[in-house]
Amino acid sequence: MYCIRCGVYNPDDAVQCQGCGLDLKPTEPIPSGNVDVREILRNKDARLIVAALSIPMLVLITFIYWYWYGSPFGYAAVPGKSPPYTVGSKPMGIAIDASGNAWVASYGTNTVTELSPSGTVIGSYKVDKSPVGIAIDAFNNVWVANYGSGTVTKLAPDGHKLGTYASGSGPYGITIDAAGNAWVANLKDNSVTKLSSSGAVLGVFQVAERRPFGLGGGINGIALDASGNVWVTNDRDNTVIKLDPSGSIIGTYKSGAWPVGLAIDHEGNVWIACEQGVTKLGPDGHQIATYDTNKLVTGPESIAIDASGNVWMSIAAGSDVIELSPDGTTLKTYMVGQAHEGIAVDASGNVWIANYGNSTVSEITGATKGPQYFPYKGPVFPGGGNI
Repeated sequence: MYCIRCGVYNPDDAVQCQGCGLDLKPTEPIPSGNVDVREILRNKDARLIVAALSIPMLVLITFIYWYWYGSPFGYAAVPGKSPPYTVGSKPMGIAIDASGNAWVASYGTNTVTELSPSGTVIGSYKVDKSPVGIAIDAFNNVWVANYGSGTVTKLAPDGHKLGTYASGSGPYGITIDAAGNAWVANLKDNSVTKLSSSGAVLGVFQVAERRPFGLGGGINGIALDASGNVWVTNDRDNTVIKLDPSGSIIGTYKSGAWPVGLAIDHEGNVWIACEQGVTKLGPDGHQIATYDTNKLVTGPESIAIDASGNVWMSIAAGSDVIELSPDGTTLKTYMVGQAHEGIAVDASGNVWIANYGNSTVSEITGATKGPQYFPYKGPVFPGGGNI
């Protein structure tokens, strides 16, 4: 009789194994074609084979997770980088108010969280379904694009709700112009909605063809230049569309593949986060350059430009935040958080990043000169990387 513990063959009438002393009990024969997994796992050699196969599989799964979402353990505090701050589930847009507080739209919990400059939670406020983009006006009111409900919510500086207004289908990015009007990029129906400061619809502009049967469109990122022109990205046809302040299309310009976030620099150039890197367009839409490094190919998502003109990019498929000079040179790479979305620079030169992958916000302290550049003069504050 074969011992399943140590592998010794014993006489057929043996009661105990002569090798290890295991009680030997006759077992029912296994029907042909069936496998008794429990018996296999009791065998020492089988267990070694399973363990040998499990280790490389675990390493592979860990590598894939780490590549796409960054370290599952977070990052310890080091000089110039804070510990992550906890907010609602799946944070996306982020914006900074006049007091230096960060406001974060959390897609997974339908909330907006207000953080102090030190990362303390001041409050968490309910909005409509699946908020994405966020922007702050000259009166410190917070405007939130609710992707899942087709609405925009306006919050007062203390977080109470001032109103909820209809937008197009799938509002994604949002920004505020010098007059206090909110411009909203509606991803599902490829339109841009202009709302007054009181939430009245001033115009809905069809900037790209609607997709049939309610399929998603491609309009997502939105930014305003110093002349009040509106720039939006269209990731369905790899273009950027420029509108004048009245909503008329000025032109459509080629970008890199899958453009998302965008921002305008001091000279009116448009920087666009694309799947394979970053594209820089002139104020008239002509392509100045594309920047692509091994770091950038992992998926830039949102862009903010600091007071010195340096470009800050969040990376959606990893843990990197990349700083570029105005000529596109990579200055530094920071590893924080997981699967980044919105990014913003505060007045003290701290860089704030919404980490969609682990539902936190990271702050890179004293990294640059603040505040984030915004074309309009006066106290008007941009959205989170203009997503």
